[in-house]
Amino acid sequence: MTVLCLRCDIVIFGHIDLIILLTYLLTYLVTYLCCVDTIGWLLTTVQGYQGIEEEIYISLPVVVGEAGITSVFNQKISDDERAKIQKSAKTLREVLDGVKI
Repeated sequence: MTVLCLRCDIVIFGHIDLIILLTYLLTYLVTYLCCVDTIGWLLTTVQGYQGIEEEIYISLPVVVGEAGITSVFNQKISDDERAKIQKSAKTLREVLDGVKI
């Protein structure tokens, strides 16, 4: 089963992906309706996070409240890990800049 939602750019390739998507949607629906903060992994802008200079979105652990993302967990990482995440963000930015739509 493959599902593509053109409205929100979500591609689902199988039943497991669908279950994961439904779990996320249910979690955030409960968060919104019950005014309870939830911890989850979401795409968020990371410019300035861990020294990243590029304007890019990466999935990070965040606190989500009824108004959306309220905070990003500032993970303690080694200098080597920091250099790798900065390199990854730079590579992603270069690839995205090279895409012609």
